[in-house]
Amino acid sequence: MSWIDINTLIADPLFSIGSHTLNHHNLPNLSDKQAFAEIYESKVIIEDKTKRTVKHFCYPLGKFGMREMDIVKKCNFLTATTTQTGNLSLNHSIDFHSLPRIQVNSLTTEKVLKLQINGFYPAVLCLLPVNQ
Repeated sequence: MSWIDINTLIADPLFSIGSHTLNHHNLPNLSDKQAFAEIYESKVIIEDKTKRTVKHFCYPLGKFGMREMDIVKKCNFLTATTTQTGNLSLNHSIDFHSLPRIQVNSLTTEKVLKLQINGFYPAVLCLLPVNQ
């Protein structure tokens, strides 16, 4: 997407833009300085190009630990999402920097999306045996 496309989208109050690092590196494999730069500089660039505060972050590849969460907090992100499938729970009210998400793609029907949103899928997944 171009910056024009992005700015057109975020003109609608239903849209917001989050950050995802500069180069999509596996953050735990980077030094402290590199990880901070990847997260912070991405936020700065997006804020400069959109003239809006970037409040949300998503960990590349879903890889993160306490260090990455601390950096995200220091960069003043309100939330950060993981690649863990699931719905929000009371546990997430303590910390908004490791939120699960609902996976949606071109094959997701409206019926399936409703089941995901209401928590049916995560509940069923908890009951299924894990393949080892």
